[in-house]
This record gives sequence, structure tokens and C-alpha cells, in this order.
Amino acid sequence: MWPLEVTIYEALNKAINTQKNGRALEAEKIYFDILFNVPSYPDALHNLGVMALGTRNGKRALVYFKRAIASNPNVQQFWLSYLNTLIKLEKLEEAKQAYKQAEKIGATND
Repeated sequence: MWPLEVTIYEALNKAINTQKNGRALEAEKIYFDILFNVPSYPDALHNLGVMALGTRNGKRALVYFKRAIASNPNVQQFWLSYLNTLIKLEKLEEAKQAYKQAEKIGATND
């Protein structure tokens, strides 16, 4: 866990930069530290899903994307990541249902 004087936002930025610099395990640890402190922090959940996709673990990614959406259903990127992963996994009926849910809350307006 990071020192208490670091905010969640600062930790998230550090994790993102660490991830961009190819240090996936270190970034993952920071995301988990964030979730230890704020279990439903949507950006950390979403980014862990992205990382899971990077290791071709679509099922694991779906879990993180669902949790991110549950935490903040108004973020279009969360829905897009979730829908794209469902389609990649050929879960087309689930993708249709998820799209309808996203549409109901206006997350598909763009």
C-alpha cells in the first residue's frame, strides 16, 4: 500500500503511467492497492480489465468491466470495453442485452 499522503487520484495516475511504461505487474499492484482502500473504484477496475485483455484473459476482464459499470454506469468507455469483450468472446446475446442496458441510461448516445 502507498503512503497515506498519496491520494487515490495520484495513485491512479501513477498506476496508469507505470502501465504505459510496460511495468504491468507494478501497475497491477497499485490498482489492487487502490481497490483495497476503495473496493469499487471504477477506473482501477476498468484498467485491470484492460490489463486482463492484454493477457488474453477475456473472462477475467469481463468481471472487472462489470464491476466498473456497477460502480459508475455513466462512463461510456466502461460499456464500450465490456461490449467489445463480449463480442470478442462471441457472447452476442449478452452483448445485445448489455447494449440495451447501456442505451437505457444514455451511455450509447455518442
